[in-house]
Amino acid sequence: MSHEPPFIPVPPTYPSAHYPLPQHPLPQHPVAMQLRPEDAGKSERWRLVLGCSAAVLALLAGYYAYLNIAGVMRAVGSIQGRGGTVAPGSLAVALAIIGAYCLMALAYAAVGTWNIVQRRSTARAPLVTAIVVGSIGLVLTLAEVITSGIAGHPTHIAGIGLSALIIGRAVIVLRIKPVPAWPAAAVEYAADH
Repeated sequence: MSHEPPFIPVPPTYPSAHYPLPQHPLPQHPVAMQLRPEDAGKSERWRLVLGCSAAVLALLAGYYAYLNIAGVMRAVGSIQGRGGTVAPGSLAVALAIIGAYCLMALAYAAVGTWNIVQRRSTARAPLVTAIVVGSIGLVLTLAEVITSGIAGHPTHIAGIGLSALIIGRAVIVLRIKPVPAWPAAAVEYAADH
């Protein structure tokens, strides 16, 4: 009785008529990515700060929307009480401003929640969205300061400072480069196959 293993033919590694090489490379399994422990702590901390800052800005934008709604209602009531009519153009501008504040409040709330929920991940989308929303908020706040002529109001300073903080921290976290998590990738690949 022989103890030799059975002969199994192995295809050659060069192209031949019997064993052609595949025309397209086989799809690669995506490699899981993770942050180094020191970077993971920094990323989690700054995503949390970013999310909380966005939540505060959501409250400020909602407060300004409320103030504008109350102001428009008082102005319309006062004009109508004197027997006058409200110019449609003025009312449209006031409603556009209220709508912008409401949209910014919702956007800040969504971005803040998203970044808090994703604080332990390497996802880039919440950070990029935070930069976009923070930039829009910063531009709108600066435009309001310029057009209103009220410089140095605490809510304007807070809005500008928090928007700049959101943008700056999102950029810092985006610059952290994840590394392949080889053991995790191997386990995930084995589970899929």
